[in-house]
Amino acid sequence: MSDMYTLQGPTEWRTNRSVLSYSSLKVLERCPLQWQLERSRYGDFERFPSKPSEATEVGTIVHEVLEVLFKALKEVGFPKRRSPAFREVLKTLKPLTFIEKKLTHLQTTLQNHPRGRGVVIRKTPHEVFRECARLFQEHYQHAELRSLSSQAHRALQKNTTKEQNPRRDRASSLVHRLQRERSLSEVYLEHPNIPICGYVDVIYKEGEEVVIADYKTGKVHDTHKEQVMLYCLLWWSCTGVVPARAEIYYLNETRCWGVDVETLITMEDEISIKVAHYLEVVSSVPALSLKNDMCSWCDVRQYCDTYWMDISSTKESKDVEVQVQALRGGYGFTGKLVNGEDCAVVYAKDFPGVSFALEEGVFLRITGGQRDEGDIVLRRWSEVFLTKHSIAQI
Repeated sequence: MSDMYTLQGPTEWRTNRSVLSYSSLKVLERCPLQWQLERSRYGDFERFPSKPSEATEVGTIVHEVLEVLFKALKEVGFPKRRSPAFREVLKTLKPLTFIEKKLTHLQTTLQNHPRGRGVVIRKTPHEVFRECARLFQEHYQHAELRSLSSQAHRALQKNTTKEQNPRRDRASSLVHRLQRERSLSEVYLEHPNIPICGYVDVIYKEGEEVVIADYKTGKVHDTHKEQVMLYCLLWWSCTGVVPARAEIYYLNETRCWGVDVETLITMEDEISIKVAHYLEVVSSVPALSLKNDMCSWCDVRQYCDTYWMDISSTKESKDVEVQVQALRGGYGFTGKLVNGEDCAVVYAKDFPGVSFALEEGVFLRITGGQRDEGDIVLRRWSEVFLTKHSIAQI
């Protein structure tokens, strides 16, 4: 664990990637160096371990619960809520028990995670269950309307499948699966010509139209629509079928919009150029560092000298570089900031501690500290990294 907090740099730099996901592409746009640092090898770690958070981990569990429920209910034709068939599925799956087991496993995983120190899951199983219920209820209203029937198993019309469309590739079998099953979940799609891919939460048939749907447990964001539109593009590029509609299910609302081929063509051209450009950028080591409004939230900012130079004169920053002057037992230490000011670094009761032996004179990069009248207070989410050099020496 201590190796993750000693900033020695990658042992093997990542300079290319065969296929990009939507999230990878967004990181590349924001900062190529961030993309490169996150995906490079660090000793035994194939990539730099992301710092876990309660929101991310619980969101993953919510997705898993919805996927399991959706698949099970699909097998019995999306029965009406409160019907015997619906109740039987819930009785068999026991969603609350499933969530309890997932949360227990998550706590164990965090204890062994190289950056899991101090991460606490405060949500109870019942709170997670209520989140799942709110999101599931909104989605299942649509599922009930497309309950399986003999009509649902009719062959797709020719103008829907576009059998002669030259864009069809290895994923065209998905069309036949969708025809047979009426809905698919967690579908992996990869563009046949552009190195970009994605996992689609749900693809379903409404009459003879295809709908692309995605679950979101957080707040509404503009990038969500862009992501789902990419999924629409991937479906079209793989099957030749243009989705009629795209949907995003949030906890408290649903957003939907129509999709047309002209928009997909324009989007495809733009993504092709964008992907080629950024893959060229990360072919060099280290890649270009771009300042942006997310720098203070970057998971690998401890490695970025440009970032630390930029914040060295900012007194309000939650991140600081400090040289240890004198140790104060288990309560913290005194130090000197890059600008020459003296400071006291104080350990709060919930701070899990420094993962390596502190010595006077060493340089540290602290992330997630709290400013308190000149002191820097370290909390359960704070991290302390040992660096061999100060930005003042660069």
